[in-house]
Amino acid sequence: MILCADDFGMTEDINRAVTELARAGKIHAVSCMVNLPFFTAEQLSDLGSVKLGLHFTLAETPQEFRNLVFSAYTRRLNRDAVYRKLSDQFERFEEASGRRPDFIDGHLHIQQLPVIRDVVIEFIQNRCAGNPPHVRNAAMPLRQCSLKSLFIAAPGRALKRKLLKAGIPTNNGFGGIYNYSDFMRYPQHLEKFLRTIPENGIIMVHPGLNEPWRRAEYDALSIR
Repeated sequence: MILCADDFGMTEDINRAVTELARAGKIHAVSCMVNLPFFTAEQLSDLGSVKLGLHFTLAETPQEFRNLVFSAYTRRLNRDAVYRKLSDQFERFEEASGRRPDFIDGHLHIQQLPVIRDVVIEFIQNRCAGNPPHVRNAAMPLRQCSLKSLFIAAPGRALKRKLLKAGIPTNNGFGGIYNYSDFMRYPQHLEKFLRTIPENGIIMVHPGLNEPWRRAEYDALSIR
């Protein structure tokens, strides 16, 4: 089971929290937002031996995300523009780390959206033939889904089918989605994820030091 910290590079406090957890062996992977100002090669060097991935980012604000989802489902996204942005961020990761990412996922799960998921697969087939990185999916059994996770798991299942058909490795099992307003109960949420996610699954975590919900995740991960 892999505990993967998302959003590395978003803010300084997130970077500090993720770095501390990585060096303490509390997490196994870190997903990097390479197009944000707090992502640097120097920051990467402090993470130790964890797996490093590209957190593909096309939207940062809620409104940008809503616009992106609408454009994706109405097939109005420009495939070439998405491909260029993925290529640019992939190259930025390579420049900073000196190697290809171990995996690719997406901020706000955008890698699962229509059009974008096909671009991700096309890019990997073109750029990483013979040695494809893992691509994260958020497919979950219906019995594990809340209303929130249902809307994330459904496109995850579509992405998973496409990845397996294309021969691109992906996870079997996913957890980490909960109502962030319920952050005071995060230790119980984390325990549930650890108990129910398969051994070869992924648990997404969002540690930080400033925002209360991120701090709750950091504190729970620190003592596990």
